[in-house]
Amino acid sequence: MSQTAEQPTGNDNELTDLFGELLALRRDIATQAEPSLRALTGGALLAEEHRTALENLCHYLSLRRHDLRPLQRRLMWRGLSSLGRLESRVLPTIDAVLASLAAIQANAPPFAPPSEEEFFQGEGLLTTSTDDLFGSPPSHRRGRIMVTLPGEAADQPDFILDLARRGMDIARINCAHDDDKAWAAMAGHVRAAGETLGRRLTVLMDIAGPKIRTEAVAGNKKAKLQTGDRLRLVASGEPYLTDDVPFCSAVSLPEIVTRVAVGDRIRYDDGKLEGVIESVAEGEAVVRVTHTKTGGAKLKPEKGLNLPIPSSAFRR
Repeated sequence: MSQTAEQPTGNDNELTDLFGELLALRRDIATQAEPSLRALTGGALLAEEHRTALENLCHYLSLRRHDLRPLQRRLMWRGLSSLGRLESRVLPTIDAVLASLAAIQANAPPFAPPSEEEFFQGEGLLTTSTDDLFGSPPSHRRGRIMVTLPGEAADQPDFILDLARRGMDIARINCAHDDDKAWAAMAGHVRAAGETLGRRLTVLMDIAGPKIRTEAVAGNKKAKLQTGDRLRLVASGEPYLTDDVPFCSAVSLPEIVTRVAVGDRIRYDDGKLEGVIESVAEGEAVVRVTHTKTGGAKLKPEKGLNLPIPSSAFRR
């Protein structure tokens, strides 16, 4: 039997569901962003453009708590925005898509669709802020060239000057290495190079955050961990070996050992090794290696450890 005009088709129902899902997402984003906005502003009054930019940042951080992929695919094949590249305009993008979905169904939009000026306002603010932070881009290219300085650059002003002559716009100092004296020397050389060349050079100091690392290690220093091997991590004290666990390391953060559970996954040295927690005991955990880079991975001190959060943690 043919469908009548009064009876919704399957496609109409799908559009209704899609509209409802996107509307719920918008409400979640706005609600979740409020506490962050209050914490960042402390109740202070801000200039309109600054508040707009800060609100959008909070909306963006809230948005990234959601897995958008299923929703994006359903929007894409209908010729609508996939909500990609919306960093500078989170709610305006969602409101524009809601307005389009409402129009398709001959309904009124739940929020006033943004004007062209409103839609692109965030993009303009982002461009202005980028120029303020990094300097205006050169006339002959859109991008800026950023170079991470090696520690040796602290004693090589000519090296930095040569980088600037070759097109460096931003000198990045990795504060995970060297010390404050070396950083000050590098920054001074960059400033001097800028004065010599008569143009702005920006110094970006990448501050090292906390990183969980291996500390003292025990085992054959030449041996490499392979798939199937076992590695013991100890929360405190000296690492030790047993016949069944021939690799062992202390860790810089005891909680990475004391709070894990059997089945949790762990990565070592930026993913060169992956494993799963096989057993836990007082102050230690044994990892069974499930994957390594080609040829295996050596156990060394001062290498990063990453412990993906188990899904159960999100339900607490």
